[in-house]
Amino acid sequence: MQAVGATRTGIRLSPDAGIWGVRETDALELYPALLAELAPLGLAYIHVIASAPDEVLAAMRRAWPRAMIVNPNHPANTTRSDRAAAERWLGRGADLISLGRAFIANPDLVERLRRDVALAGEDPAYHYAGGDTGYLTYPSYVPLA
Repeated sequence: MQAVGATRTGIRLSPDAGIWGVRETDALELYPALLAELAPLGLAYIHVIASAPDEVLAAMRRAWPRAMIVNPNHPANTTRSDRAAAERWLGRGADLISLGRAFIANPDLVERLRRDVALAGEDPAYHYAGGDTGYLTYPSYVPLA
């Protein structure tokens, strides 16, 4: 953090995600307390995966004084995030929404969201596989005349 400064640094949190078998029984108390300790550092943002119950994320929003980015998709969830999920979290206090996998399969994601067009699905077989396939080969939406 010293190399770039706190105002250019953020932290990503996945509350109660159960990643690698870790289960948190006290997320509602733990994460607001963590954010209360992090806030004085002056970090630019937190990036939160919506992996905990809504009440945990709402408590985190109340505890964090700066930008909160929410990814509405649990890491183990195979359902893609969409415009409705993004709007839901914006309505719940998120400042920004991250839609990583949706961007992979939709090079024109912003335009698709703007037009409320269905999102294309990504092929997980190409995630982190190297090469251009799966990253540069998804077509853009072409409206029918």
